[in-house]
Amino acid sequence: MLHTHLDGHIRHTTLMEYSKKKKIDLGYANLQDCLKKTRPSKPSTLQNYLKEMPNYLRVIVGDRDALTRIAYEAAVDQANCGVIYSEMRLFAQMMSSSMSSLPKGSGPMTLNTTREVVDATLAGFAKAEQECGIKARLVLACFRDKPEWADEVVTLCQEYKGKGVVGMDVCGVFAPKQTAKEGEEILHPQVIQAFKKAATLGVHRTAHAGEAGPPSNIARAITELGAERIGHGYAAMREGGEAFKLAISKKIHFEVCPNSSYLTGAVKPTEEHPMMAYKHNASFSMSTDDPTITHTDIDDEYWLALRQGLSPQDIIKTNHDAIDNCFLPPEEKKALRKWFDELNGLA
Repeated sequence: MLHTHLDGHIRHTTLMEYSKKKKIDLGYANLQDCLKKTRPSKPSTLQNYLKEMPNYLRVIVGDRDALTRIAYEAAVDQANCGVIYSEMRLFAQMMSSSMSSLPKGSGPMTLNTTREVVDATLAGFAKAEQECGIKARLVLACFRDKPEWADEVVTLCQEYKGKGVVGMDVCGVFAPKQTAKEGEEILHPQVIQAFKKAATLGVHRTAHAGEAGPPSNIARAITELGAERIGHGYAAMREGGEAFKLAISKKIHFEVCPNSSYLTGAVKPTEEHPMMAYKHNASFSMSTDDPTITHTDIDDEYWLALRQGLSPQDIIKTNHDAIDNCFLPPEEKKALRKWFDELNGLA
């Protein structure tokens, strides 16, 4: 699975536990209320989809043990659904008490630097791998609204290459209201420069594009950022499909998240899902995006895809595409493909 946000992959029971332990009122009367308020009641916008995240992250920001725990639990939960390899992305600076603009809870802050955030996350992944066998790897995300952080992201990707960090991403913002900043419209020169630097260093690159924004954002992600994969990319077929043709010509992989694509309003209930077009020409895979918000696991994503018209054989192909386009070294990809095929009787 290639597209999950760790800050959107926190068990609701864990949120409630930390809320009580730290005496931080998240506005959830009980677990059922937490479940109700973390999931959008109906499809709307990306901004509305993300609105609860800054609230519940207050119990995690700056807390080493909490971050290690949610990383561990996210990997374990995926393993329990049969996932054998996962790339989870994170705004590492956003979890640091010294850099985060998110509201912080009370108590001692034990994550003061971005490196400490990365170390805490990888510790959780390592524990899950030891217990469950799942390979969980970290993709460090640039924050479009904080372009000054981008260079550090590249530095950390290079520093932790081969140690659990496999690539970088660029994602949207937490805006107070729906504005031009919503989604992936901003592409700051510092972010562009960081991606170009990453390419020269051999750091793998993916980018959120064409989710809340137009197809031109997909084209820019490919041509200006040198993205190897596109997160979401549902707008690719619009406006004549030129962005889709470009992606095909460059062998770009699409990271599709079926349930969130509807909740964010990126795909309308009345239109055919773009993955139905992708299956004929494009490389794509399916992921859960933000289970804390979507309340789904990978099986739910597969079931939705099947209802949309994909076949079981298509689902297998998406997994092969995911393996072929993951950010592991070639030999590890080969071993992962062999492992997947053996587990599914395809060897």
